Amino acid sequence: MRIRLLLGTALLVVSLLVVGCNNISQAEYAAALAEANAAQAQVSSLERELSDVQSELDEAVDDLEAAQNALNEAQELLSPLESQITSLESQVASLQSEVSSLQSQVASLQSSLVWEQAKQAAVIDQMPEVPWTGAFNYVTPGLQAGQTFVPDYPVLVTVEVYIITASLGRGDDTLTMKILDDEGVELATISKDVLAGFNGWLRFDFEGGVDVTVNSTLTILIVDGGNTVFAWRYHGGNYYPSGSRIVSGVPADGDFLFRTYGLSTRE
Repeated sequence: MRIRLLLGTALLVVSLLVVGCNNISQAEYAAALAEANAAQAQVSSLERELSDVQSELDEAVDDLEAAQNALNEAQELLSPLESQITSLESQVASLQSEVSSLQSQVASLQSSLVWEQAKQAAVIDQMPEVPWTGAFNYVTPGLQAGQTFVPDYPVLVTVEVYIITASLGRGDDTLTMKILDDEGVELATISKDVLAGFNGWLRFDFEGGVDVTVNSTLTILIVDGGNTVFAWRYHGGNYYPSGSRIVSGVPADGDFLFRTYGLSTRE
């Protein structure tokens, strides 16, 4: 814009000189010519300045293109790295999951080891010397055969009951043992699949042990899965003064054959 104005001024001055040269003095002519020359000089200076700025602009454009090319090259190099990073992140997540799983397994194994050591350390708590003379009660859902006892140890680990197969041909069955406190509250329960033909001590291990109150009355309750295959041996008479046989929730004469194992402490 400045160049156009200067050019216009110069042309105007020249026109005045041409048109009105006969009407102005020599001094005015010289002043007008000087002004035209000055304007022309300023135009030349601005043209040089414009050329310099254009050169700087061209260099800036070249630098921008070079930077853009460098950015494109960097992005091309980064793209496979991003893919590798994503893959490595996935591998790390997978390994973290595997480590977590292994830690859980280790904790479980440690717990199992402690439990096995506890079972090995458990001692017989209650084992009434009850001779068997051939009597037994079927274990049925309705009968709910039971035996009360009084523990001497605060941690109940294992209970064994003497079970016989009383009805062949009915298939296998599932026997469930429950431990009740003196108010009938269930402290623990565990089930075992028993093959028909089994006769002997059936062992129920309560993993982790069951905290019980020493010198309180507990109940061992046995319930079957409905096939009525097995029976629990008992003997009439009061061979175990600390407890009694339970039939359908009612104390009955005699005692079932049972054994309990306990720990004096969890340490």
